[in-house]
Amino acid sequence: MIESRYWRPGLVASARRIAKLSKFKRWSEKRMCLLEREVIIAMSCIRILVERDRMSRKLRERKHELVAFPKKSARRTTYYTIADLEDLYDFKRPASRHLTLEEISNQFIHHFIIFAESSDVPRRFSTIVVASDWSKEKYLFRIELNSITAWLKELSESYLESGWTKVDIGR
Repeated sequence: MIESRYWRPGLVASARRIAKLSKFKRWSEKRMCLLEREVIIAMSCIRILVERDRMSRKLRERKHELVAFPKKSARRTTYYTIADLEDLYDFKRPASRHLTLEEISNQFIHHFIIFAESSDVPRRFSTIVVASDWSKEKYLFRIELNSITAWLKELSESYLESGWTKVDIGR
């Protein structure tokens, strides 16, 4: 049984860790991997709560706009071709795709491609790029880390009518 009241504080903690890991003094592969791991764990929790119907219908059914890079090459995306992402996906013509939290979490749970990207702001990861086994032949998605932490915060505050109080995740 999944009792969401025990899971919600963990979402807040994940949001805090994601926010903390997104800032760095010096880039390192370890920090990037820890950030990716934290995002994958948080998105797994979201999927569990969605599947167990432990969030409001409004939040579960809402579509979120994501940046999607369409596949431009006929070559299959494999472990051998993954190093040539610029040849596989059209980064110059991003598209807009609307996905639910369940669909987004599936991208992370079944990821084939995942990596954090630095932004224009120095010493900060701002986005995470992901594609699942199923979507890799169509799109590569770029998701703002701020969006992920906002979803976690919103989910932790949902079902306020059942006695939960708001929790500040800090930034």
